[in-house]
Amino acid sequence: EGQGDLHLVAGEPTCKCTAFELSRETVKPGEEGTLLVRWIGKFKDDAFQHGGSVYTNDPAKSEIKFSVKGIVDTDFELLPTSLWRVGEVSKESGGTMQAFVGSRIHKEFEITAIDCESQYVSTVVTRASQETLTKVDAISGYTIDVMVSSDMPPGLFEEELELKLDRTDSPFRVTITAKKDGPIRILPTPGVALDRTVNGLKLGQFPTNKGRRAELTLLVDTSGMSEPFAATSVESSPSFVKAKLVAAGDLPGGRSRHKLIIEIPPGIPRME
Repeated sequence: EGQGDLHLVAGEPTCKCTAFELSRETVKPGEEGTLLVRWIGKFKDDAFQHGGSVYTNDPAKSEIKFSVKGIVDTDFELLPTSLWRVGEVSKESGGTMQAFVGSRIHKEFEITAIDCESQYVSTVVTRASQETLTKVDAISGYTIDVMVSSDMPPGLFEEELELKLDRTDSPFRVTITAKKDGPIRILPTPGVALDRTVNGLKLGQFPTNKGRRAELTLLVDTSGMSEPFAATSVESSPSFVKAKLVAAGDLPGGRSRHKLIIEIPPGIPRME
């Protein structure tokens, strides 16, 4: 609307993911032009908002601001995302956990393959119930029951699993972890933080002039041992970490109890 030519210039967008394209830079009286706004959602964002300005030679409206606001979603969502913790694996029944893969965009999709090189891992895929879909705000999806066999060797378990879908060329890759107790079971004493899934001792923060000392309890099944349980050698990295094993008495049922004492001496330089 107006008697003169309207000149338009696209300004800089607020983000490199957003771009403006004007169909014409000069709009004559009685004509119209189109502004095409393009944007790329590179990652999931629940509060996406970007835009920019178009400048004109109209003294009453020299700047027109445009904005794109919404939610950038992914085609598919995997829960948990990259680490599937099975936790404790028992000698009798193994260990299990349940994962979910779903979509808020595709009404239908298929799981084409689940690959894991470990002989101890198996999966069962079930179409998700409406109740499950409602909880995660999805319109389609599957639950995946992951089982780690009781035949796995004692200790820590970590294996990669690959999940392929028919509507995307990019597979999901996750790490499955589990832990099975053997003849030696490590337990924390009061006030000591131990992550049993990785046998990780958390010593926290302490002053260098005092050092740190922590005790763990070892319950040992000695029923199949021909000699008394004892530490034959102790290796630590870094070398300033000291450790020693002290017998703490026998228990019924062919078991013994020991104390594992971990010490970081005073005077060690500050580190994380």
